[in-house]
Amino acid sequence: MFGKLPVKLEFEANYYVVQPDLFGPEWMIGFNITPVVPNVIEKWIKGLF
Repeated sequence: MFGKLPVKLEFEANYYVVQPDLFGPEWMIGFNITPVVPNVIEKWIKGLF
């Protein structure tokens, strides 16, 4: 949680067994921070029915 906002944290590491050329990457590391927000459209649709 950042303050009152829930967040999803992701970390990934990929190893490339086959490289496209001599200068291609061997590893790829990624980090994602995604805010988790309420689905306003879903609430709107449920309010219609």
